[in-house]
Amino acid sequence: MMELVVVMSLLVILAAVSAPRLAEFFRGRGVDNEARRLWALTERARSESLALGLPTVVWADADTGEYGLAAGPGLGAALTPTTYTLPDFLVLETTGDLAWWPDGSLSAASDNTWRLYDTRRPDQVWLLGTDLDTGTCVLTREVTP
Repeated sequence: MMELVVVMSLLVILAAVSAPRLAEFFRGRGVDNEARRLWALTERARSESLALGLPTVVWADADTGEYGLAAGPGLGAALTPTTYTLPDFLVLETTGDLAWWPDGSLSAASDNTWRLYDTRRPDQVWLLGTDLDTGTCVLTREVTP
């Protein structure tokens, strides 16, 4: 019986020591997961544009914290729009929408960078940049000292 008490005491101490580190780990995963979802949405936009033969747009609204995928203006019948809402602690800064032509190339107006960061941990910043040559977006983590 005494062994059980000792083992349980050790487990409680271990949990108390590791809980703050685990909370920090999971908090950081929120911005990472959202950045990857945003990048995957750009890949889907390019694929849908090629498959359906119509322009697609990945848009963001900083005021509402929403972003999504839509068909080009006046062509929405063939594509079901997708909208995501950011958690309150994440901020997405953009300089414009990302638009793909039916051949999968990015519109020249899409030459911009989107910045996603966690207000609780400003050192965790993801950048989504465009590559006009390949028609793709590149996701990178910004390193801040």
